[in-house]
Amino acid sequence: GPVLGNEGVDGGRAARQAKLVEQGAQGVFTKIHATHFGRKGPAMSTSVQPVRIEVDSDTAVSGLLQAPADARAAYVLAHGAGAGMGHAFMAAGADGLGGRRGGTPRHQFPYMERGSKRTDPPAVAHAAVRAAVATAAKDLRGLRLFAGGKSFGGRMTSQAQAAEPLQVPEVVLHKQHA
Repeated sequence: GPVLGNEGVDGGRAARQAKLVEQGAQGVFTKIHATHFGRKGPAMSTSVQPVRIEVDSDTAVSGLLQAPADARAAYVLAHGAGAGMGHAFMAAGADGLGGRRGGTPRHQFPYMERGSKRTDPPAVAHAAVRAAVATAAKDLRGLRLFAGGKSFGGRMTSQAQAAEPLQVPEVVLHKQHA
């Protein structure tokens, strides 16, 4: 399965981790969702657009929307506990999916938005996941959505799905690379 590595890495290890994310993300969509995304084509230029995600009346978080013009589906991607949505391995995964006609809406969790190292309680993180999926559904009308994430983000997405189904047919989880 796809491997993503440890959170908060830097230097040459970050580049290796980013490559693993791209390979893992490509593997997920090649193996599991090929019928929705199609075969890998030439690398496509995809712009990264900032988005604002309203979690509740008091909380909003940042997001990044990256999708090629001919996207066939999108993967709502939640970051791990130690690195936010802009980290190299998150960007590499989004770039890899873009080359496979996949969009990648990424989002922050509220604790990361505040600059805190302490993760949000599950209920807060679940609400952020739900808001990110709802925003992606609105921004990417007509595309089939999948959701998941790296480590903490994957756990919070799967827990949110277990508590009350998200607007996605599948939750895609990544395992840590030892």
